[in-house]
Amino acid sequence: CNLLRAELPLQSGALLTVLGCRMETGAAQNLTAQYNEQRRCFDQILLPAVLPARTHRLFIVCGDFNNARCLASLQRPFDPNDYLGRAQCNYNLNLIKDAFYARGFHMADQTDAGQPIATHTKGTMAFPLDHIFVRGLTPVHCGVRPSACSDHAILWAKCTL
Repeated sequence: CNLLRAELPLQSGALLTVLGCRMETGAAQNLTAQYNEQRRCFDQILLPAVLPARTHRLFIVCGDFNNARCLASLQRPFDPNDYLGRAQCNYNLNLIKDAFYARGFHMADQTDAGQPIATHTKGTMAFPLDHIFVRGLTPVHCGVRPSACSDHAILWAKCTL
């Protein structure tokens, strides 16, 4: 898991922490092993980098989580039955969202219908690989823009304090 962290002092005196991430893929021999390794990195590298709310109230975590298709509504907690027999049963967007929600974050790229915004298209399928989680901010709008610098669209969010 590659991380880039910046801390920005705001005019109000508050500190805004922005953590960009990219979950690496492709090192494992099969998809199940790949997703299991991504889960290990998520638990041992990414989540510990998200400090408690009392020290860093304003926080944005954004980036490429490489979590494959989302197979269940994000409006309810993770249910293992939704991913039964799938390679991503141990590393998926429902688990990721629940872990961030437990730390006081909200998912900016979740639609009102409980689905993530797709950022990558492969053939006729669209995948939500990039995500934005915010703590201490309120997402107002989220969308995607095409990019010549990436293999998928750029996810962006407008938030208020």
